[in-house]
Amino acid sequence: MCRLKIYMQIFLLLIVISAKAQNSNTNSPYSRFGIGEIASNVFGQNYAMGGTSIGMRDPDHLNPNNPASYSSFDSTLIGAPFIFEFGFSNVITNLSSSNDTYIGNNTNLNYLSIGYPYTKWWFGNIGLKPYSNVGYKIITTENNPNIGNIEYCYNGSGGINNVYIGNSFKPFKFLSIGFNANYLYGFIKQTNTLTFSDNDNSAFNYQIEKSTRISDFFYNFGIQFHHTFINSVTEKKHRFNFGLIFDNKTNLSAKRDTLAGTIMGYNNESINYNSIIDTLRYANNVKGTIVLPRNIGVGFSYIYDNKLTVAADYSMQNWSDVTIFGINDSLSNSNRISAGIEYTPKKYNILNGFSNFTKRVSYRFGAHYSNTYLQFISKDEQLKEFGISFGLGIPIRKSKSSINLFFEFKQRGTTEKDLIKETFGTIGVNFTMYDIWFVKRKYD
Repeated sequence: MCRLKIYMQIFLLLIVISAKAQNSNTNSPYSRFGIGEIASNVFGQNYAMGGTSIGMRDPDHLNPNNPASYSSFDSTLIGAPFIFEFGFSNVITNLSSSNDTYIGNNTNLNYLSIGYPYTKWWFGNIGLKPYSNVGYKIITTENNPNIGNIEYCYNGSGGINNVYIGNSFKPFKFLSIGFNANYLYGFIKQTNTLTFSDNDNSAFNYQIEKSTRISDFFYNFGIQFHHTFINSVTEKKHRFNFGLIFDNKTNLSAKRDTLAGTIMGYNNESINYNSIIDTLRYANNVKGTIVLPRNIGVGFSYIYDNKLTVAADYSMQNWSDVTIFGINDSLSNSNRISAGIEYTPKKYNILNGFSNFTKRVSYRFGAHYSNTYLQFISKDEQLKEFGISFGLGIPIRKSKSSINLFFEFKQRGTTEKDLIKETFGTIGVNFTMYDIWFVKRKYD
């Protein structure tokens, strides 16, 4: 009971930290499009393996990207296995154009999640993680021979969070199915300002603010086929897993406030201080719909003798179908391929000593490539993304708990055609706390 109280206190504390950090999760100018920059849906172990997760099952880690994987918990134990995971990351972002460079830095709480079994065939998971992040400030200038210098400023902040409850069922020894019930909520503020540098034109400075609130449910589904056999000659264990994830196109309910008008003066360092003196448009609590794309993915993993794991994924999303309050943001269908490996020399080694400890460490590596949903038709360019990652799973003595470190180097975009290239360096840590509940203690 004491440990339960500790876990709940940590859980509540991390929720508070997550709420306070919502507006500082990205510096990407591309978060201006759609509903922002879509957050990763994988945890520390999978992150270090290139984000590969659809066909992966691990009884010591949580994997919400495929909810069917929750059934991998060891239900043969006396008591109920319980897993509590949370992770942090620090991202250094380098933004470069053909004539300028900017470096940003963000430290974020990535997720927190609790997994547990209801019965030997029914398993659950609850958690909190970001769904999308918005954080950008773009300033461009134009010299018009008839008007003079014109400055355009685009500013955005906020994001969408995801609270989910997952369920996984194992109707047969070789089959697991699952789903996540997700509640999305959040706030996105976007401000566009048009200003004239010449004093004679300052009366025509213009600003429009759009504040969008999202609050609705959506569901995603997963299935996994799994088979284990032992070679009678080598006595080595082989495990094969095949996974599929799917969620349909979803309509989210949203409300939007819009305020537009001319402004007195201008401060692009803190755009919220600009004061609208002549309101040209005002709309409050306008109901609308945000359409999320259809998503489908397949993946597999192969585990040899509890030492070597090899896995790969392919997924695609129909972002061209997405509309926000009835407007298509010129997004494109995206696809992603990833692969990863994990090697643990002796996972269940119980001998003491540093050399024996290093044999229990998991060594991970992965890579991914994607055609993103960001497409600029006027420039005939769909942005590509490539990343490599690696990490360590460090076991905690006399426990199945672990500390998972991961590192990623990623590039997106290009400096050609007046676009922006983004280079990301990420370092993160994930804590996996494994415990057994509801065990009757025996005393002599």
